[in-house]
Amino acid sequence: MRAKVVGREVVAMVDSGASHNFVSKKLIAELGLVCDESVFFGVCLEDGCRVSCQVVCRELEVDMGQCRIQIEGYLFEFGGIDLILGVDWLRTLGDVLLNWNKMEMRFSWGDQTVVLKGDPSLSRSIVLFKGISKVSEVEFCGAILIKWSGEKKGGTDKDGAEEVMSNIIAKYEGVFQEPSELPP
Repeated sequence: MRAKVVGREVVAMVDSGASHNFVSKKLIAELGLVCDESVFFGVCLEDGCRVSCQVVCRELEVDMGQCRIQIEGYLFEFGGIDLILGVDWLRTLGDVLLNWNKMEMRFSWGDQTVVLKGDPSLSRSIVLFKGISKVSEVEFCGAILIKWSGEKKGGTDKDGAEEVMSNIIAKYEGVFQEPSELPP
């Protein structure tokens, strides 16, 4: 969904699988917001990888159209999303009615009923290979399956896929080696 932070439009995701709220490091830097750098918070990602967050932005005001909320957002780097609203925020709402088909979420906020709607244009997008190479501060845990269909248009690699994949393979060379023993 779309929201605003300090008047700037952001892409936000409501995620009941996230224990806390997370905000993009890049967004906070661009807005020049002051954060608390005295925290140490470990995050276990869905795939089992662990990363650390060492900065939290307290009292971050988020304008969601029908309501304004204040959250604590741990700084994190992720692609394409500026803000993740997790259980830390969701638990404050009480009863919530979800309609997955309509991408709607209803809850009471003060004396009004708030209906937040997802933006269908944000739910699916094609990721270029160049975007993969910009992922940072997250351990590379996973496999990349490439199905090359068709030929290069005009004899050129339009989105730089070959170069990006070569760089990824070189950077994580050990991952692509044949295992010689069982993992620990």
